[in-house]
Amino acid sequence: MSIREQQLVADIQNLRSHMKDLRKQERDLKDQEIALLKEASGVDYQLANPSARGFYESLKQVLPEELIPGNIGPIDSALLPYWYQVDFDFGVNPALTAATRQTQSFQITQDAGFLLTTISWDAEDYTTASRLGPYVVEFRDRQSSRLFNNAPIPVQHIGTRSNPTKLIVPMLMMPAAFFDVTMSTFALAQATVGTGKHQFSFGGMRVKVADFDKILGTMFAR
Repeated sequence: MSIREQQLVADIQNLRSHMKDLRKQERDLKDQEIALLKEASGVDYQLANPSARGFYESLKQVLPEELIPGNIGPIDSALLPYWYQVDFDFGVNPALTAATRQTQSFQITQDAGFLLTTISWDAEDYTTASRLGPYVVEFRDRQSSRLFNNAPIPVQHIGTRSNPTKLIVPMLMMPAAFFDVTMSTFALAQATVGTGKHQFSFGGMRVKVADFDKILGTMFAR
């Protein structure tokens, strides 16, 4: 065996020894977690059943309801965050008219429905073709033909980036449904300066449709 091979064997042995130490530290941390939860709740918390429901029920004994994370627990109680985006590009220095209109769409995944809770808007720059432009927007669930607003609204009325518009009542979209976003302008004729690129982000929760009534109850309880 060459010196290089001997060195590789020694490195492998060192790594295995390090992994063994890390596993021991992990077991020690789990033991400490069990002891702390037992002391805080007075309940003999055991990790013999590491299921999501068992862990969720144990947290309910330790934490008040408003502090329990929403993305853990059984599938009929967990709230799983999810986001969709659509992009618009009206070009550079677009000439906006009454005929200016674009529609972009996204499709809900087939394995779960989507509860829409927030909408945000972002623009390329601070110009009349972008953030200051005379744009309006409307939203439609293609599957049910529901319009989410009775008339197009100015995009400036929608929250931006980390300060999204929060819907008072979540809107449910079924699995595989399409969501249409139509962007147009109220200008009859206006020359603009800048890059007409925009993005809308739709935040919410993925839910199992058979249990969406339970999920709604959980959301409103928060």
